[in-house]
Amino acid sequence: MNDSKLNDSKLNDFDLIDFQRKARNTTCPQKLFALWDQVCTLYERGQISAYEWNEMKDLLKPSISKASLVRIMVDDSFERKTA
Repeated sequence: MNDSKLNDSKLNDFDLIDFQRKARNTTCPQKLFALWDQVCTLYERGQISAYEWNEMKDLLKPSISKASLVRIMVDDSFERKTA
């Protein structure tokens, strides 16, 4: 099976409870963004409902916002040190 078929089969197996568990247990910003990207792809393809998309958005948004804020703070601290 090629990679695109493997990825498609993974995307077709959406389990809201499982995705929510993954989101709650993930602390790595890259993995959070990847999970959000996967949810958006499923929604755009019509493979999940608006309800499922909103549930995941409500769960992931605070964590992604915090990760983004930390990134901004770190970048800002480096800019201050080099200025």
